[in-house]
Parts: sequence; C-alpha cells; structure tokens
Amino acid sequence: MRIFPLHKKKDELILVLDIHSASVGGALFFAGGSQIPRIVASLREFIPVEENVTPERIFTLLLSTLKSVLDKISNKKVGTPSRIFCVFGAPWHVSQTRIIKLSKDTPFVFTEKLADELTQKEIALVEAEYREKYKEMSGTLRPIELKNVKT
Repeated sequence: MRIFPLHKKKDELILVLDIHSASVGGALFFAGGSQIPRIVASLREFIPVEENVTPERIFTLLLSTLKSVLDKISNKKVGTPSRIFCVFGAPWHVSQTRIIKLSKDTPFVFTEKLADELTQKEIALVEAEYREKYKEMSGTLRPIELKNVKT
C-alpha cells in the first residue's frame, strides 16, 4: 500500500505515527496526484526517562506521550485523516521471517484454505514462543502484519 496516492485528484489528509523506544513522532500532511505532499504538522516528543521502570510503566509512558502528540496534531483543526500509518520501532515490535514446509508422500492439492491453516498454526507457534520468552510481561501479543513472501 502506498502512502502517497498516485492518481487522486483531490488531496487526502494522512497521518503517520513513528513510535520508538524513546520518542513518538507524528506528521500530518496532504497528499494527492503527483504533487509534493504538503505538511500541516510535524512533531516529536520524547518519552520521559525514569529509573527502575517496569514494562507496564514504560507502556503507560508511551501511551501518554502518544496522546500528547495526537492532541497537538488534533489542535491544528485541519480535519480527520483518511488514512493513518504507524511505524513501530524496537521494543514495540518483533520482526520475524518464518519458513513453513509441507511435504506428503502422495500428491495433494495446495489450496488457499490449506495455506491459511498452515499460516495460523505457525502464528500460534510464534505466539507460544514469545509468551514463554516474555512471560514476565502482561498483556497480549498480536500479529500486526503478515506477508506471504513466496509460495
């Protein structure tokens, strides 16, 4: 999916959030056609540094910083973005490439349903591995992006 629309005649309001371990950035801009995007607001706020913080406290600080960035962008009173993109940096995401192999002694039809079942099983394995690895952290793990690179 492209951030910048290729053939739209009317400008589209887009918000990009850049969420990292030490800061949260936000950019609101108009994009459309072949024109250069027109930036309405761009800012970055740093997450307050504290000693001896827990993962839950870090998450709370992240949320309050994110709210502050969104409030400041909203105060520009430009309108509601039609699309919002979030870019997550460490430690808010875990990127992983997995290879799923399936072989049988007899011929079989590889269907979309079979591919989906294999993918869901692999996602469950990844979630189980990370639950075990990060058992001291509360909350849930969720896949936010899944791409089939090659079949």
